[in-house]
Amino acid sequence: MIEGLASGFLVALRPANLFFAVVGVVLGTIVGVLPGIGPPTTVALLLPLTYGVDLTGAIIMLAGIFYGAMYGGSTTSILVNLPGEAASVVTTFDGYQMAKQGRGGAALAIAAVGSFVAGTVGVVGLTFLSPPLAEVALRFGPPEYLGLTLLGLTLVAYLAAGSMLRGLLMAGGALLPMLALGIPATAVSAMFMAALNLKGIRVGPLINHDHPGLLYLIYGLLIVSNIIMYVSALLLIRPAARIFSLPRELLMPIISVVCVVGAYEVGLSMFDVGIMYLVGIVGYVLLRLGFPLAPAVLGAILGPIVDENLRRTLMVYEGRSVLELVGRPLGLLIMVIVVLTLWEGVTRARRAPALRKALAG
Repeated sequence: MIEGLASGFLVALRPANLFFAVVGVVLGTIVGVLPGIGPPTTVALLLPLTYGVDLTGAIIMLAGIFYGAMYGGSTTSILVNLPGEAASVVTTFDGYQMAKQGRGGAALAIAAVGSFVAGTVGVVGLTFLSPPLAEVALRFGPPEYLGLTLLGLTLVAYLAAGSMLRGLLMAGGALLPMLALGIPATAVSAMFMAALNLKGIRVGPLINHDHPGLLYLIYGLLIVSNIIMYVSALLLIRPAARIFSLPRELLMPIISVVCVVGAYEVGLSMFDVGIMYLVGIVGYVLLRLGFPLAPAVLGAILGPIVDENLRRTLMVYEGRSVLELVGRPLGLLIMVIVVLTLWEGVTRARRAPALRKALAG
């Protein structure tokens, strides 16, 4: 394991690969910071740049784009309260409030450090957890995948409950289920997975069998890209803060135009633009009524994955006893964790008013 990771480092530190990493991080950050574009669209827009590059160069450039786009999305969340990705929603809770107090630069610095720490923790988790997870995943069937996606939905909602640091850690762990299980936890990791598929790499439990040593190469490339992202993020804090400190009368029309372009780019359809306006109006009404929008954003991304696995489970077990599902210990364990997580969240919500009252008193 250590030898494979060291080999990945040595490959990543070659001048050509360092160049690809810098290009990926800078372009990912610059495009990702544009309001209305968001990290998923950023990766999609920059994906063609990797077509003419060899596998190693393509992976490290994609890693740079991935980290740069994720940090760029948090920049707009903090400075203009406009998240471009579900994982960036929670950065608006604390980060945007700091920006309104004139501490946008400090919030961006915290986000940069948090992104770096989260990325490092995520890669360490990948290194030690992906092999055993892949072995377990080989036993997965539709019920287990259904439980896993439900668990992801509940944990994301639970961890995103009002903490920017938790949200950043959530983003840092996005690659673990994608590489080990073949299940993208975010829209950006889904784009990353699609890019690897285009290079002939099928991620999931069999990746170690089909491509021996490739995972450790990817881990080394991810760490180097994460370090470059951290340095670039610190250098871009002041320019970004100055750009977004422009008067809102000047900034909002620009943001609106970019949002329209981003919505149209998804399907090249004005219908998508109309949906964007409709959702914007509904979101505004919900905000005025005091409803949080983060669960809706998270549900829109993870909901289709849950739906797909639910349909697969129903097809496989059509006309069969529910007890057969209970007889699958792994799937049953995952569902028990889902129920316990939901129960703890409900209990915490019930205790919150009494806690606030006690603190006020």
